[in-house]
Amino acid sequence: MIADLHCHFPMHLVKWEAEHPHERVLSWWDHVRDDLEAEAFDLAARLLNHRAFGSGWRVSLDGLEAGRAGLVCSVLYWPFAEFELRPYGSPPDPAAFGRLLDQLHDVQEKLAHADPDEKRQIIVTTEADLDDPRMRFVHCVEGGFHLGPDPEAVGGQVRQLADCGVFYITLAHLFFRGVAADAPAIPPLTDEEYNEVFAQPKNGLPELGRAAIKAMCEHKIVVDLSHMRRDVVAQALAEVEANDRARTMPVIASHVGAASAGPPDHAYNLTPETMRSIRDRGGVIGVIAAQHLLGPTATPDDSRKLLCGHIDAIHDAVGSHEHTAIGTDLDGFIKPTLTGLERAEDLADLQEWLRDLYPNDAEAILHGNVERVLRTTLRLRAGN
Repeated sequence: MIADLHCHFPMHLVKWEAEHPHERVLSWWDHVRDDLEAEAFDLAARLLNHRAFGSGWRVSLDGLEAGRAGLVCSVLYWPFAEFELRPYGSPPDPAAFGRLLDQLHDVQEKLAHADPDEKRQIIVTTEADLDDPRMRFVHCVEGGFHLGPDPEAVGGQVRQLADCGVFYITLAHLFFRGVAADAPAIPPLTDEEYNEVFAQPKNGLPELGRAAIKAMCEHKIVVDLSHMRRDVVAQALAEVEANDRARTMPVIASHVGAASAGPPDHAYNLTPETMRSIRDRGGVIGVIAAQHLLGPTATPDDSRKLLCGHIDAIHDAVGSHEHTAIGTDLDGFIKPTLTGLERAEDLADLQEWLRDLYPNDAEAILHGNVERVLRTTLRLRAGN
């Protein structure tokens, strides 16, 4: 069994959502706009995610079952709230939170109707749900821009997400939208090229980002440090400390690499200092399946060695394998993925790799560490 700490299961539903707007009354122009968005997104996703045109999405329910996934951190992400036509750096779209909730409900409806007789999966909202033998899905959010532009509204929105069972929120993502400055993570661009084209403010954690962290600490949603610019990581950790002085809340990095094991000078990957900060709060670090961030691979054996390098680097930084996990980012914008780890079905092979490489720690890396952090979070949310 494997727990994928960062899996874009909802992505294959985006086109469906755009074409079927959930009984909302839309104007003729809204219909046209949504159709255009859907087709543009489908093209981008094919270029960035699919092995070839017509090969399908990398993540599906059947694929996750074939890959023996036991826990799926299902990442909600509405791309058009980030890839919008307003000027770069504009505040988040006020409609983004509503779109996020629509997608959350679509995932729940999709899973409810996938196999109504067999009921082979469950959506986790309480600690007790983690003991269910079926495949367990837990909602997560990528991109703080989904919370909209108003710091005063963030608290109520975060509370709604906690009530729906959301585990974590990745506040930064591909572009700065007034929440948290990001580290470069677009495969065709070097860090220098990205920073030249997409300049970000010196104050990388403005009021909106600080309000989000305060609300997340209050309502027990985990702060995900993935995608954050390195100085913003330090700011975010300081905000978590200020709002959780008892140090009860974990922090995580759901889909990253180790800076010392990856391409040199890649600011996205974690430094040993950041890894130790995650350890000190009882969190977990998910290793991504992206060649752009981990390093090039030509064969599955290359991928095994590369994964081993990043996992060992995390161990060297934190002193154990108790804070390492897998966060593939499959169906995120990570083409090319590691050779041999290209679709959800390949998670079965990944499990065998890790059991071979780490016979004493494989179960912790594969699922135990993620389940520990999620169980802690849900227990805190329940007030226990």
